[in-house]
Amino acid sequence: MRKEVMLAIISGGILGALLAFGIWKANNSLKNNKEAASTQNPSATNNSERSTPTSIPRLSIASPTNYIVSTQNAVTVSGLSTARNSVIISTENKDYLTKASETGAFEVDVELTGGLNEIKVFSFDADKKIDETSINLVYSTEFARYILTTEELEEAQGSGDEEESIRNKVQEKLASKLSSPKFYIGSITDISSTSVQIKSIEGEIKLLNVTDNNVTFVKSTGKSPQNVEFKDLAIGDFVIALGFVNETEVLDAKRILITPTVTKSTRNAIIADISKLSSKSLTLGEKIVVNLTKGTNYFEISQDKPTKLGLSDIEIGNKVIVSGPVEDSEYEARLVVKIGSTSSPTPTPTPIEDNE
Repeated sequence: MRKEVMLAIISGGILGALLAFGIWKANNSLKNNKEAASTQNPSATNNSERSTPTSIPRLSIASPTNYIVSTQNAVTVSGLSTARNSVIISTENKDYLTKASETGAFEVDVELTGGLNEIKVFSFDADKKIDETSINLVYSTEFARYILTTEELEEAQGSGDEEESIRNKVQEKLASKLSSPKFYIGSITDISSTSVQIKSIEGEIKLLNVTDNNVTFVKSTGKSPQNVEFKDLAIGDFVIALGFVNETEVLDAKRILITPTVTKSTRNAIIADISKLSSKSLTLGEKIVVNLTKGTNYFEISQDKPTKLGLSDIEIGNKVIVSGPVEDSEYEARLVVKIGSTSSPTPTPTPIEDNE
């Protein structure tokens, strides 16, 4: 009897040990699998880490929108940047300086040149360039005749019948369309009897509707612009097409300009310390050369607004923002904006009294 009891106790102990080993083995395996999964996908260990935060642009242009047609020679550029940042708006012929408000808002009236205008916007804090962005628009006085005036809209609407509200809604939609001209720009890839397909400068395929008999074609690749016809268009031509975009994103063309291929502007802006200075140029850092001309404007950024300066107010050691076209790695300065001096005056030594 004792022998049977002993055998039972020994068997139970062995079975318990085997069961405990099995549980330990399973737990250890599960732990290793979790660690391996964590190594391959660290975000799997924390649900909060799986969500990628949305990137918020530090600089944006609210108005005007990209690829609009303006019939006025000036527009108001407005947008948002980091609060109190220095903002430079660079147009084809002139650079403008402003300071963002406490909410980051900025607004500047700028002048346009005839044809395509690339407007660049740069934002700086006291130490570095924060961001930059750009838009393109076309200034065309010739396009004004395609836009409905208020008087023309009221005449088209009419009044006095039961369908007036429906007619008004249709006319409001038409007015919105005909008061917001747009343009497409790129190289022609296909031509049919009623449409033209282009590849935009961003690489997108755009379609132009040319069924309107009043579409104007202008070729400006020679010495002077000349009117041409639809049949003169050829695959490979670089064009700027002005018109109104319909619900299917097709541009109902009114005016198509055949132009030389557009190259991206070399205008830029930079912030750095002045290491060398003369009446004709300055050097930023070790080797960035900035040419100064009679057209260069000098400013200082204060807490409230930019203050006009002269070249005599600029010194070696000042931190400055420089903007303008870049040619052969040299800046042709339009603006030189003084941020402050990085050089601290050498303290006067305090004499030590000899009390002996």
